Amino acid sequence: MRGIRIAALLAGWLLMTAPAPAQTLQAPAQPDLKAQEAVTLFDALCLAYLGQGNKMLEQAYSIGAKPIPQMFAQQFLGGTHRGVGLAVQGKGSLYMLGLTEQPSCVIAAPEANGVSALQTFAAGARRLLVTEGTVDGQYQQIYAVVKQDAVTAQQKSMIVIATISPEGAAGAVFKALPAQTAREMGIVPDKWPE
Repeated sequence: MRGIRIAALLAGWLLMTAPAPAQTLQAPAQPDLKAQEAVTLFDALCLAYLGQGNKMLEQAYSIGAKPIPQMFAQQFLGGTHRGVGLAVQGKGSLYMLGLTEQPSCVIAAPEANGVSALQTFAAGARRLLVTEGTVDGQYQQIYAVVKQDAVTAQQKSMIVIATISPEGAAGAVFKALPAQTAREMGIVPDKWPE
């Protein structure tokens, strides 16, 4: 997915470091801190605040997120919808956070072990794998997810598209879409988690 490559470029731009070395498709023997941290950020920001744009941005700024240049943000977000791009410095790595007016929310972890990130995400509560496969040279898993909204306390249904590189290169991208937006895109799960 183009988002992984853009996120990697952004991380390099922000950190002024060389790209992370390639890794195998096997998850590391020890839990990957960068994968865990990326999934935690995605859960706490994107899933909890999806559809609550300004509240999600306030939460991101409260943990030290910094805006990235609009030119990079639009490339990272795919350019079809206007949005905001932020860099979040975690304990293990730098993460890219994007929020579009669609609404959608994206977290990119260019240094995380992708397989470990997928496994960590899948282990979370109220997540149901809908489909998986290779799309545009990237490995994707699509999940139906139900989570309580951090603002309204209502249960909300959403689709999460998780993408990693099939060659085993570092990087993972998680994108959340409201169920209605996903339905308009043709993503309709047979059932939702309870």
